[in-house]
Amino acid sequence: MASFALVAEAPARETASVVFELDRFEQVGDDRLEIEGRWSGVRGRRFMRPSLSVGTNGSAQRLLAELEHKPWAAEGSGPWRAAFVTETVADLALDAPELAVAPDISIQLPAPSPDHGLALRIIADGRPAADSQTARSGDAPSIARGLASRSRSSSTAKPRRAPRAKTPAAQEPKAPRSTVAAAKAAQATAEAARAQAQHELGATQEELAALRAQLDATGSELENARAELDATGSELENARAELDAAQAEAETQLERMRAETERQAKSAQAQLREQLAAAQADLRALGAERDRIVSEHYAAVSERDGAVSEREAARTEREATEAQRDSALAEHDGMRAARDAADRART
Repeated sequence: MASFALVAEAPARETASVVFELDRFEQVGDDRLEIEGRWSGVRGRRFMRPSLSVGTNGSAQRLLAELEHKPWAAEGSGPWRAAFVTETVADLALDAPELAVAPDISIQLPAPSPDHGLALRIIADGRPAADSQTARSGDAPSIARGLASRSRSSSTAKPRRAPRAKTPAAQEPKAPRSTVAAAKAAQATAEAARAQAQHELGATQEELAALRAQLDATGSELENARAELDATGSELENARAELDAAQAEAETQLERMRAETERQAKSAQAQLREQLAAAQADLRALGAERDRIVSEHYAAVSERDGAVSEREAARTEREATEAQRDSALAEHDGMRAARDAADRART
């Protein structure tokens, strides 16, 4: 009995202050469910990948949120959104779907509808807040579905013990009628104690079921985290492989460019050597031609000087000859004059 009392008197969990204001929960297409709303009482909390527990073919099924709204921040400036995709929404039992965003935070949602007609506030253990249901007229079915939830408050409420009746030993056996009344009182006390024990046992079983559900949610989140870690590792390995391939390709291109540059350098060097050899050959030919021209020039100058000397010698000889001729002419003229004088003298 003492253990049951301890469980029944356990304090309420912190998630009782976590509230989700449901703005929209509807089916989009044949295979998609979308949830939109706002969280309060989650300051400093970190949400995991949301999951939606539904029924299908008589069994439970957990849908994981699509990654398009990641990281599903608990606190944000805009609405909180999550989307879930399945093969066919019509095959799911959506009378009481449960949304889990952390191992200790889950809410029970109403059935999806294009327009609930209310701003439904749901506390984290699945119970709608009674002071915030502002529905329009004519939306009673939707409100009933929204308020349908599993009551877990029995695990946090302190049960009342029935007052113990006085035992027969405390009464003086005055008469057989008193003995029968005392027996009936003892039986009533025993039945009350048994009812209390059954109540405490039920509360303990509900608490155990809640703990098991939290453990399942934690295991699911751990599996999701492991799956995301594996996916991240695969992406990292792919990125590393792509980086290695790009590095190998870059090294291959660099080696190819080096070989091409070396080949072009060798080719250009060979061409320069050939051009240098040809220029040197031309230079030598020009030198030889210059030497030949200089030799011919010197020969021509020497020949010219010889011709000038011969011309001067011929001029000198001509002048000497002319002088001899003049002398001979003068002598001839003298002789003629003497002859003429002699002739004149004889006559």
